[in-house]
Amino acid sequence: MKKTVPSLGIIIFGILFVLAGLHQLRSGVAVVMTKKAIAPIVYDAGIQRVNELENFIGQKTLGNGQDKERLIYADVNQIKSVLENYKAHYVDKKDFSWVTKIFLIACVLSAGLFLYSGTALLQLRTNASSCVAYSLAMGIIVSFIFLWDIFTDVTFVLRLSEEVSRIFSLAQGNTPSPASSNLELAQSILTPVAGMTLSFYFSCYALFTSLTALYFKRPKVKAQFNDPVAAGS
Repeated sequence: MKKTVPSLGIIIFGILFVLAGLHQLRSGVAVVMTKKAIAPIVYDAGIQRVNELENFIGQKTLGNGQDKERLIYADVNQIKSVLENYKAHYVDKKDFSWVTKIFLIACVLSAGLFLYSGTALLQLRTNASSCVAYSLAMGIIVSFIFLWDIFTDVTFVLRLSEEVSRIFSLAQGNTPSPASSNLELAQSILTPVAGMTLSFYFSCYALFTSLTALYFKRPKVKAQFNDPVAAGS
């Protein structure tokens, strides 16, 4: 006969999954608020750099002919166009990139799965084990999408900074050195840091997943969910 009161271990896991679902929702809200707060800062910083660049070009004697000067101003106008497009979407309309939208959708789905799984565990529903598996898998997917979103934002800022530095070098009559690329430098620094962070996170997640799987494979635990296999063992 199916038990009406879950064991202490199932109660603990049920609470953990409910808390994980609430955390997923909080993470989605935090991303939205952070994006809205950072967008004006990114735009203002970009415009300030462009203004400094235009003042520098206006004061600098290029000595490289009008063709190169027109080319430099065309590059500056291109940066201004990118920034104005950024402002129109992310500052004025307070919109989000398609990667961020995918993350938010995945975050809501993941939160729903975790909350449902926690409730299913506490209520000893027969589909609780499958819900737990789906929740853990969705948690990994959300983590990858989040990293993808962060990488997209960081890459945009670094490429913009790199382009401004390149134009500064051209205005001075120098040839930009690929070795001094801001993007390459940032990647060389961030890649190992991100690798270590990911390794630690996924190690902890893998440990939690393994412990969860081992616990719910126990016959006594499976029997509480009225599992026919467990009940017959």
